[in-house]
Amino acid sequence: MFIKFIIKYLYTSCRIIVGRLASVLIPSDNFKTEYWIDDKYKLKFLGYSFSRPLYIDSEIYIFYKRGNLFKSVQNQITLLSQLTLEDLMYCDMVRVGKWFALRSGGTIRVSNDLVNWKVIYSGKRGIKDSMIALEKVGKPILIFIEYSTGHNKGSHRVLQYEFDNGALTTLKVFYSAEAHKVSGIEPFARHIHVISLDPFTGDIYIGTGDKNDESNIYVSHDNGDSFILLAGGNQSFRTLSFFFTEESIFWNTDTHESQSIIRLNRKNIDLHKIVIRKFPLINGALWCTIKTKLKDGTSFIIMSSNSEGATYDNFNRLYGIVIKDETPIVYELAKFFSLSCYSQAFPIGKDASDFYYFYDTRFNLIEKCKLVQI
Repeated sequence: MFIKFIIKYLYTSCRIIVGRLASVLIPSDNFKTEYWIDDKYKLKFLGYSFSRPLYIDSEIYIFYKRGNLFKSVQNQITLLSQLTLEDLMYCDMVRVGKWFALRSGGTIRVSNDLVNWKVIYSGKRGIKDSMIALEKVGKPILIFIEYSTGHNKGSHRVLQYEFDNGALTTLKVFYSAEAHKVSGIEPFARHIHVISLDPFTGDIYIGTGDKNDESNIYVSHDNGDSFILLAGGNQSFRTLSFFFTEESIFWNTDTHESQSIIRLNRKNIDLHKIVIRKFPLINGALWCTIKTKLKDGTSFIIMSSNSEGATYDNFNRLYGIVIKDETPIVYELAKFFSLSCYSQAFPIGKDASDFYYFYDTRFNLIEKCKLVQI
């Protein structure tokens, strides 16, 4: 056992050294778009961490470390419970009032005291933004989506859980493409990528994929009771992350084709027009985000990419995005040499000291970073 541990340790150490040297020594194409800035903000790598952030708001910070769940309130750390997370990368935690929901892999647990947890779902996993929690007619509810990898032929659902009475119901079903071919049943998708709550309207957005006829964006104006097709039908509508301004809805593209950040102005929706504006980026696919703020209060989005597109070089990147005059200003925060097309620094979250954490898929380790201004 000890010899196996040493071999694994040496193997991982060599891969880390090679990857980090390549990030420094191998030149990239330096292709840039007109709104790309690479000399203002950077993520400074501080080392690898055993802590895994789960949730933060103005009252509480919750994190996981070596089989234990902790909370931090006003810099006072308290052990909450012993807990085994099924998946450190694909984790998600949301809150409404006293209720918390924690998703890790295919398991969802809920708690009203962060100590005692009840499993309310075991099945398909999510990616990152896979759950939302909100008040619905005065009742706290959880809405979550299903995602599976590979060539799963089954259906995927949007589900609702009522915290107060434990009722679990299906809000919408997306059938498989195979079922659609046989019977014509709709809607159909390979899986559901993301669910997001629009903070300006309260509308709920979901994104599905992966083929053109499966890549669609749906919206609910009634707290999830119904979802209508907003737009879709090609790779421009295959997304893993939404972000919002008062005037527009933005999303990224998780596709093997050219990568973009895409804007849809709300006025066009009101006029029943779907007119999108594309802001191209390189490589791809574009993945998940951390929504945060700069020291001056400016909204700041940290977004990851892998190397599936590999159009210009063999790097995966972390981007910082500021929306200015409804245009995304993109900062290259970090880049890493990819050991495979799926290599990326997957955004996890931030802690109470404004350190940011990423899951390095090359080495299956959690990176701790600090955002610095050059």
